[in-house]
Amino acid sequence: MIRLLWPTIRPSMMKDAYKIWLEKADKPDDISIDIAVNTAKQRNGLLKFNSVIVVGDKHPGAAYATYMLSRNVRLKDTDLVILASDDFIPPKSWDTWAKKQLRDKCACLVVRDGYQVGGAVTIPIMTYGCLRRLNHVIYHPEYYHQYSDAELYEVLRSLGMMIKLRGKEHPLFEHKHWANGKRKLDEYDNICNKKGGVDEKTYQRRQKLPVEKRLIVKGLEMPIAPFATNLKIHRITSMDDIKAHRKVWHPFYDKTGNIEQVFSKWANNNLNYCSLEEADFIYLPIRFVNFFKIYATGQHRPNRSSIDFIIKRFNTKHFRDNSHKYFTICQWVTGPNMDLGNAIKFMATATKDDHIPIPLCTDEHPNQNKEKTLLASFVGNFDTHPLRKRIAKECKLHKQIRATNARENLKLFRGLLNASLFNLCPRGVGPASFRIFESFHVGSVPVIISDNYRRPYGDEVNWDDFSVTIKEKDIGNIKKILYSKKEKVPSMVAKGKKFYKAYCTREMACRRIINKLEKMHE
Repeated sequence: MIRLLWPTIRPSMMKDAYKIWLEKADKPDDISIDIAVNTAKQRNGLLKFNSVIVVGDKHPGAAYATYMLSRNVRLKDTDLVILASDDFIPPKSWDTWAKKQLRDKCACLVVRDGYQVGGAVTIPIMTYGCLRRLNHVIYHPEYYHQYSDAELYEVLRSLGMMIKLRGKEHPLFEHKHWANGKRKLDEYDNICNKKGGVDEKTYQRRQKLPVEKRLIVKGLEMPIAPFATNLKIHRITSMDDIKAHRKVWHPFYDKTGNIEQVFSKWANNNLNYCSLEEADFIYLPIRFVNFFKIYATGQHRPNRSSIDFIIKRFNTKHFRDNSHKYFTICQWVTGPNMDLGNAIKFMATATKDDHIPIPLCTDEHPNQNKEKTLLASFVGNFDTHPLRKRIAKECKLHKQIRATNARENLKLFRGLLNASLFNLCPRGVGPASFRIFESFHVGSVPVIISDNYRRPYGDEVNWDDFSVTIKEKDIGNIKKILYSKKEKVPSMVAKGKKFYKAYCTREMACRRIINKLEKMHE
C-alpha cells in the first residue's frame, strides 16, 4: 500500500496533479491520500476527497501541515509514505519503481527532481518503518516552509536511512518550481519567501541539536475541528470596493481588525455563498466602525449623511421583506441606530432587546506570567463616561488598586493588566469593555462595572464562575467586594481561560454567530 500525504493551498492545482499521479501509477487502487489545507474554503474545493483536514492559516508553508498529516499515519512498516506536492509530476510506473527500491529496507529515497541537487529532500518517499523511526516527523513544524527539507536530509544521513537516487539513470520526479521557470510565482510562494529569513535562523539554531532532539515536537498547538454548516448564505457585495473599508485600528493596539472586518474575511474563507433566491440568510457586511471613525463629526457622533449613504447602498426597503432574513455584525456602539428593519444584529456592544451580544475581540495580549502584585487596576480613558472618573477617585483611596488615565501607553497598560488579580472593566461610551476579554489573556479576573451590559452567551454559561459584577452604585465597596472573592481567583481564572478558548477567540466568535443562525433556522 502507498499513502500520499498532500499539504496544499492550491486545490485546483492539487487535483490536476493528483490525477496525473494516478494515471502514471501501475496500481492506482493501492494508493490512498490524506490532504491538509489551510482554510475551509480550500477544503470546499476538495469535497470529493474523504480525508481532508483544515489546519488554519497561522502557520503558512508546508512544514506544519505536513506534520499534522504524518503524526496520524498508521500503516505496516513495509508500506510506503510519500509527501506529495502540487508542483511535482512523477514518472510512469513510479509506484512499482519505488516499491522495488525500498523492498526489505527501512529508508527514504532522495530522488532526482530536475531542480534540487544539494542537501535537501524535496519529495520524501519512505517506508512507514522509516517514518516511525523519525518519530512521525518528516518536516519539523518549527519551520514554516524553507530549510525543513534540508533538516530532513541531515537527519536521514545521520541515521543511515538515506538512499540517494539522483543520477541521470534514475527516473525523474519533475519539480515544476517557479525558480526554474516551470510555473509562475504566485501569492503563496511570496508568503513562504517572506518567512525564509525566519526559517534560516531556525535551521541554524536546530543544527546544534543532536538528532534525537530534532525529532521531538513540543508544545504544538493542534488545529481545531474543521467548520461546516448547511446554511445557505448570500453576501451583499455592493460595498466591497468602498475606500472607507480600509482597516481602522480600534483599539489602537489591535492590528488584526475589529469583529466586523474579521467576520467578513472569515465568512469568505468558510462559507459557501449562494444566490439571493436560495438563501436562508443574507449577510450585510456593513463596516460600522470604519464609517463612524472616518466620517465622524465628533468623537462619537456619526455623520448623518454617511449613515444615509450606507442605507441607500444596501437598499434597505428590502429589510422589511419577511421572505428574506438579513443579518449584520456590529462593534460600534452607535452603529445599529440606523434603521435596519428586521435585520438580525450581532452586537459587541448590545444595548437593545433585539441585539444578540457577541464578544469584543482584540489581538491577544502576552501573558507575562508576572506575580500579581496588585489587587486590581484600570488603565483607560477617564473621559468616555462619568463612571470612570468616580472609579478613579475611589481607587486613590486604596494602595492595592490603581487607576491610570493613559490612553496609548501600551507598555504600561499590559504591565498593569498582567500585574492585577482583578481587572476593573467599567463601561465607557457603550456598556461593553475590551478589558473584560483581555483579562482572560493574562490570567486575571474581569470585574464588570456596567449595569446595562448584556453578557454574550449568557444562556449557555454562568458568568459568575469567571467574572465579578459590581453595580455602578456600589463602587464605594470595590475593595471589600474584591477581597471577598480573592480565594476563588485560581478557580475563576481556570474557568475563564476555558470560556475564552471555547467562545471568545475570533475563530470561535465567528463560528458561534453561524451556530446561532442555525438554531434560529431550525
